[in-house]
Formats: sequence, structure tokens, C-alpha cells
Amino acid sequence: MAAAAVGPSSSSPKGSKTSNKPWARTDIPDLTGKVCMVTGGTGGIGYETAIALVQSGAQVFVVGRSEERGNEAVEKIKNAIKLIPSAGTVSFLQAELGSMASIEEFAKNFNAKELALDILINNAGISAPPTRQTTIDGFESVMGTNQLGTFAVTGQLLPSLKRSTAPRVVTVSSAMAEHCQPLDFEDFQTERKKYPGHKLYAQSKLANMLFTVELQRKSDANGWGISAIVVHPGLVKTEMTAKRDTLFSKFIGVAVLPFLGQEAAVGSHPSLCAATCPTVKGGEYYGPGGLMGASGNVTKLEIPKNAKDVTAAEQLWKVSEELTKVVYN
Repeated sequence: MAAAAVGPSSSSPKGSKTSNKPWARTDIPDLTGKVCMVTGGTGGIGYETAIALVQSGAQVFVVGRSEERGNEAVEKIKNAIKLIPSAGTVSFLQAELGSMASIEEFAKNFNAKELALDILINNAGISAPPTRQTTIDGFESVMGTNQLGTFAVTGQLLPSLKRSTAPRVVTVSSAMAEHCQPLDFEDFQTERKKYPGHKLYAQSKLANMLFTVELQRKSDANGWGISAIVVHPGLVKTEMTAKRDTLFSKFIGVAVLPFLGQEAAVGSHPSLCAATCPTVKGGEYYGPGGLMGASGNVTKLEIPKNAKDVTAAEQLWKVSEELTKVVYN
């Protein structure tokens, strides 16, 4: 891998490039000695993110809910790096983001290792099912997994993150968040209104953006040293995309994905750039710079206006604390 990273193409709020050389996987620096974690790393974008980090020399922990799939992913990565002398190591850790007890146990065991967690990539998430479902804890499943699970994982791992000299927390969101309705804190669990399907998925991704903005603000205020970055992968051909059940998602899968979709390896580029590029700063947002943000070179983007709402970010943090019982300190 390259010894020094090349900065991603930057952009105006409209996405116009100002740099001639796009970011590439070969720009990932030597990560020997770095400890990284990728949630949802057993397949799709997460798997491609994990393998690139291992290839670059990092000690990588792949997190997922299925032990069988986790072990398969680890063996697949090990086979892929056999001929790379400078490659790092990979192992699997089991955690269910829809269970606060599972997250607590997983984080307790990891923190006991007393490792400095340099890079946490919050990649795990679910798409919207056709009808309202709940997690083990009774939370609405989409917001409960994508936001509350992400919030709990990051908070429970804070002791390990603070051991690092320059920890980064990268959270995978979606460009769908830009135009969605504001979060409804009066009905956060979608118990009273009609189930909104894919619109709720977009709101969960807006929550991820608000979470990132507030995490950076709290890190700066409390001296945690965390650089919190949010990314969106673009339109990616993954198992998660293929299995979406709502009518809107089926339309995307048939009419849009075959023409604008990109492979999972390319979809991992924003996460990898945000996690490793030296020029990336906390509070920034990265994603593809092509047509409708579906594909293209990694580009620094303008955080959407609805994700800069300080009041909404603070309220989301408070609600997340109350529901998960996880307090950052």
C-alpha cells in the first residue's frame, strides 16, 4: 500500500471537484499497529472495508450477529491475504445491534482487552421491512438498529476509543437522509402513525448524521479526541439492497440499481477514505461525487442542512440515552 494517503476530491455544496486526483484504495497508508473494528463486517460493504484494512496491516475485528457468517468471513479474508507479508490480522466478535444486552456484553469483553481502538466503522444496519417490526428490546427495528444500536455500540466502546491517540468513528449513512422528513420525537418508535417504510430508513440515516455531528461536538467539549465522520456509500449492489421489501425499494432494485449501482468494493471507498486519509477531519461528510450521489469518486460533501440542526441533534442524543441507558463519559 502507499506510504502516504492522497486526499479525496473535495467539492462545493453542489459536488463539483476541485482536486485532480481521486482517492483510491492504494492511498490507504500502512496501518501496522492500528486496531480497527467494522460492525456488519461479514458481508457487503462491511466485508470489503474489513479486508482492505487487513491488507493494509491493521488488526481488524469484524462484528456481526451470525457466528457462522462471521467465521466464514474471517476465513475468506485470511485466505485472501496469505500472499501479503505486511497484512494484519482479523478475528470475529459476535454482537446483535438489536439487543442492548448483547452490545453491553460484547463491549465489556472488548474493553477488557485494554486495546486502543483507533478506528471504529459503524457499518451495520438494516433496511426497512414491509411492516413495523421490533427489536429484542421492543424498539422499532429500523431506528432501533440503525440509530440506537449504533449509538450504544459507540458509547459502550468509548473506553477503548479514548485509549487511542487519534480515534476515528466513521458512521455509514445514506444520501436519502438529505430530503427526508425531520425526526418525529413525539412518535420516535412509530407506534401511532402509519408505518412509513423506506421513509423511516431515510430518517434513521438522518439520525446517523445528527449523531455524528453531536458526537463530534461532545468529543470537542469533553476532550475525548474523537474525529467523527459520516459517509454514504452511494447506490451499491449488495445482499441488503437486493432483499429490500418495500415497493419503492423494489422499484430502485429493478429500474435504477442495474444502471447506476456499483459493486460493494467501490461502495466501501468512502468508509475507507474517512477512516484512513490523513486530510480527513472530524465533522466532515464523504460520499460518491457522481450523478445523484449514486456512484463516482470519493468526494468531500456538504453536510445536509437538516443534519446541522443542533436542537434536533441534542434531542436525538437525549432520546438515545434514555432508550438505550448508555451514557457517554
